[in-house]
Amino acid sequence: MQRRQGQFNDKRRIRENCDASFLDRLHDNVRYGGNPEHKRNPGDFGLTPPSQPRPDKALCDMTNNLSIEFDWLHRDNGDAIERATLAELAMTANKYSAFELEDLTAKSIRKSARVSAYNLAVWFVSNWWKLRWEPKRTTYEWDFSHKIGAAGGGYLWPNVSFNGDGATISIQSESTLFPATGQAIRYINNFSTIITAEEFETKIGFFVESVIARLVDLGINAPELVGLWKEVYAERQDLELSKWRKLEAIMGFDPDEVPDHIVVGLKDASDNYGAGAVEEVAAASQGKVLDILKELSGAPFAESTGLCMPQFDVLQQEISSLGPTLFPWQKGEEAARIARRAWHLDEGSVSTKYLSEIFGFRQELINEPSKSRGPMTVGYREGGALDHFKIFLNTSYPANRRFALMRIVGDNLTASPDDKLLPAPDIKTHRQKFQRAFAQEFLCPYDELKEFIGSTEPEDEKIEDAARHFEVSPLLVTSVLVNKGHIARASLDEYGDRVAA
Repeated sequence: MQRRQGQFNDKRRIRENCDASFLDRLHDNVRYGGNPEHKRNPGDFGLTPPSQPRPDKALCDMTNNLSIEFDWLHRDNGDAIERATLAELAMTANKYSAFELEDLTAKSIRKSARVSAYNLAVWFVSNWWKLRWEPKRTTYEWDFSHKIGAAGGGYLWPNVSFNGDGATISIQSESTLFPATGQAIRYINNFSTIITAEEFETKIGFFVESVIARLVDLGINAPELVGLWKEVYAERQDLELSKWRKLEAIMGFDPDEVPDHIVVGLKDASDNYGAGAVEEVAAASQGKVLDILKELSGAPFAESTGLCMPQFDVLQQEISSLGPTLFPWQKGEEAARIARRAWHLDEGSVSTKYLSEIFGFRQELINEPSKSRGPMTVGYREGGALDHFKIFLNTSYPANRRFALMRIVGDNLTASPDDKLLPAPDIKTHRQKFQRAFAQEFLCPYDELKEFIGSTEPEDEKIEDAARHFEVSPLLVTSVLVNKGHIARASLDEYGDRVAA
């Protein structure tokens, strides 16, 4: 490596006699000069996303780090456990502070809150399987199992939620906008960040064991926490039991709360359709999973259309070799680029006519709605040849049917050979995130979309023009631009409000 010359650079010195107008001009022109290839969301930093992103680039705004730091505090009242586990507690997810607050009495900001480490540990352990596997739902039951506030104990907790998709954990925080009368603190951070499920298990496990060690050192008996943690630890070591706990959590059930007839039915369904396929259907339909599986074997199967996927073995091998550290949407996008190259689609929009030629179906499959309505779009594998499968599209509009088609195509390239169903429900699991990213990038490649849009703040008319050009929905175009940091996420919410109106 060449050494620095060690000579003084006279361009790097403090300028003398700077007037206010000169400083104002400098302020107006200063820009962040980071590398967008090292950002998960380059738009957050005012950077233009790279035209050819490299999936192996390290992301400096995605360090995959969760830390919980705490100092034990003295407490006069309460039982022995409460007195022993009061703590000044801070939690950091990547660069974000989850417990940062404004002390309204002291008129100061600090990164930690005075709460019960024991209550938080019990909450984490009690909801371990749901935190790991249950996809996001808009129900009170989901909030209770995924938002820290449910740790209770009379403490004021931040509005922080944990949402697992199977491979990653999304951590989201919302600030306290309007503190209640007499409330002494206000949590101040809004953020959304992602860590791996492995990081979550490691760091939360260490936190729980630290709380238990504190109680043991003080000779305090805590049978609830110790007993729950022993159960969870044993379940994680038992392969078959952990699979069942996963399936329970995916459906939104606590351990051992699934009705007996569903237990028996799911075991049979996993043998018939494949465990992975059943998990996806269960995530979407919860306690109705057996009814939905039965429905999928009826009219949707009878109306399904056969497809043939060219170069399946080559594509499957290349996609399976993609880096294991990629997030599902990154892998989906890269898989779509691989498929486009294999099917000679390096550039340009993909017409329905060309899709029909690739997969060997009549264009009516896209242009005409299905006669039946089913619970979801789904693919069917029959026999041992994975390059041949059938598909039922459970949507009416051609643009949406094209998107649904490519979701199943992507799923067929990555699903386990044991899966006889290829479900595409409206749920945010790891598998469904891959499907959506694959379909988006295949039909509407971001680089080409960005070139077509030609603006950092596209008007609705330009977005609709792009949707017509790529034969996708305007919502998909907006979603791509938002996910790439090209436009603000608020634009997606505003578009949804206009559509709803």
